[in-house]
Amino acid sequence: MEKVKHIIIFFSVFVIYLFLNIEFSLLVSNLNLSTHLYSTLIKVGGQLFIAFTLILIYYKDFIKDKDDFNTNGKSIIKTSLKYWVVGLLIMIFTNAIINIAVGAIADNEAINRTVLSKNYIYAIVSMVLVAPICEEIIFRLAIGKFINNKYIYPIISGLVFGYAHIIGSHGLEYLYIIPYAALGISFACLYKKTNNIFSTISMHILHNLVCVIILTI
Repeated sequence: MEKVKHIIIFFSVFVIYLFLNIEFSLLVSNLNLSTHLYSTLIKVGGQLFIAFTLILIYYKDFIKDKDDFNTNGKSIIKTSLKYWVVGLLIMIFTNAIINIAVGAIADNEAINRTVLSKNYIYAIVSMVLVAPICEEIIFRLAIGKFINNKYIYPIISGLVFGYAHIIGSHGLEYLYIIPYAALGISFACLYKKTNNIFSTISMHILHNLVCVIILTI
């Protein structure tokens, strides 16, 4: 019964999060983000609401992991960096090959570039802060509540994470699920290793921050 409850919670927050991402894409298609202050505030507010809601749902896990991170932060970060680098290298390699085959960058990257050029502040809040918190809670912590197998869990977590980043793609562009899934699998393995959601949240924040810096250079 407990596992069923966690499955229902996961699918509920997953669908809501996907809806926000779809609305995000539609907002970008307007190409007038810089003049849509009201829409921007609603979008950021919606994401923050989801983030706080997820934190409340998994409040006990958050507090436990926070205390553990405060005590063992250095060793957790050291381990986390290793897993992130592995995932990053695989992501870069597979992304480069797919980019050559497809002849275009991933839709998710294109959207991020557009948002950065149109509304930098919103992009920072969304990409560097809100997304890592929401996605790590949904794709690592929530899935881990009902999938315990150490082999199946990273694969499912990575694939669902990858799928969430290619929604709206067409044809060969679906191949971009591979680099995103690679990073997701790496983060899932990290979560299993540390049993601390702050390990993956911190690396996800670092990853997205590096991406934002690179995209703005």
